Amino acid sequence: MEGLFIYLDDLLVTSISLDEQRNKRFLVLFRLQEACIRLSKDKCVWVNPSLDFLEHHVSPQGIRPLTNGVEAIQTHAPPRSSKKLHTLLDMLQYYTRFVPKLAEHTSKLQPMLHYTEWALLLSNEMEVHGHHWRCG
Repeated sequence: MEGLFIYLDDLLVTSISLDEQRNKRFLVLFRLQEACIRLSKDKCVWVNPSLDFLEHHVSPQGIRPLTNGVEAIQTHAPPRSSKKLHTLLDMLQYYTRFVPKLAEHTSKLQPMLHYTEWALLLSNEMEVHGHHWRCG
């Protein structure tokens, strides 16, 4: 269904008008009932012009990252192991659409995921490319 976004146990139904919202909501609820899936009444938000969904703020003006996710990246210390680098790259990947040329900026960091001699490269490469992590 166009305008229906599902991630694990979260559903987001978008629409242009209240009539469209009502029709889509009815269809989604009908299908959930057919599948014997129950909703938690306390977790449902109905007909809201804007909301936070999966670390993004969704509104009629568009989609933007929530500040807490951006701050986590901005304050992230240079990684000191391949595991920590992987974590940082995963965080960055989540906001790809908001960071121009992200792949270009992280291309020199990707091979470092396979390095075993981290002590040899910690400062130089990380500090040189660290300023590109900032996305806000």
